[in-house]
Amino acid sequence: MSRSLILVAATLTVLAWPAQAQTSPDQISPDLATAITRCLDVSDRNERLGCFEQAARAIRTAGNAAVVPDADRQRADFGLSRERVAATRTPRAPKPAKPAPVRELSAAITSVSSRGSGFRLGLDNGSEWDVTSSSLGRAPEAGDQILVETGVLSGYRAFIKGKPGLLRVRRVR
Repeated sequence: MSRSLILVAATLTVLAWPAQAQTSPDQISPDLATAITRCLDVSDRNERLGCFEQAARAIRTAGNAAVVPDADRQRADFGLSRERVAATRTPRAPKPAKPAPVRELSAAITSVSSRGSGFRLGLDNGSEWDVTSSSLGRAPEAGDQILVETGVLSGYRAFIKGKPGLLRVRRVR
């Protein structure tokens, strides 16, 4: 199959597909769908191209208004920067602002359990954190207030309210 035939077939498929998706089935003649497939059986290149062009014209005139404005819009906008194209179109509703990322969590410690060389903290929000290193003199206690925040480069660090030092923590649940 020649490259031009493939290009024409792909173009017609792309043009016909959105038009059919945006119109109801009773508005599209079944002959339009078979017109394209009939063109594939034409052996002469020039006749085959003419057949595809005729099928494209039939699709355009079938009342599929969605095809023409998109092509016309692309031609009208060709060569313009995105900013210029956006300036000529009707404004869209503004996107809702993204919420700021959560960088810290404040909670109460509900449970402390020993785990080998460290301990696990249960918080009142249902999360559990393993302490990977500590500069506190002792383990935190249930009822203590904890502030867990994102570390400078990675991981998480925690501070116990009213106590000096910090904990390096990793969330497990």
